[in-house]
Amino acid sequence: MAQLIHADGTTEDRQPADGQAFQLQELYQMVKGPDQPLGSVSIELLSTRDGRFMVINGEGKMRHLSFPRNDVATALIDFASPEQLQDYVAALEDRGVTVAVLGDLTQQDYVVGTVLVCQPEEVD
Repeated sequence: MAQLIHADGTTEDRQPADGQAFQLQELYQMVKGPDQPLGSVSIELLSTRDGRFMVINGEGKMRHLSFPRNDVATALIDFASPEQLQDYVAALEDRGVTVAVLGDLTQQDYVVGTVLVCQPEEVD
């Protein structure tokens, strides 16, 4: 069974409407912001440490939305450390690759907003 994790740490069990797999519209509805129009939601999938999928709102860190940090969800993801990211960017640049960095590579990454954590087969 899937679990909706809110930024305040509360959780809710969720099942797909058809009993099989969540459809895109269901995912949009669950992770959109309170004042965010449904058509502006961008879904992203992250892999959790235990192999489940985490469905997040890809727009959640944008300045105009500023979703709250979700520490419970963040703990489920194995984000690269700032040092690992800096080393990776430096290695790419050493090879002549131009790298555009969005955000601050000195800060640990995190998840924001309400997310859905489910088995891979629960997403259609």
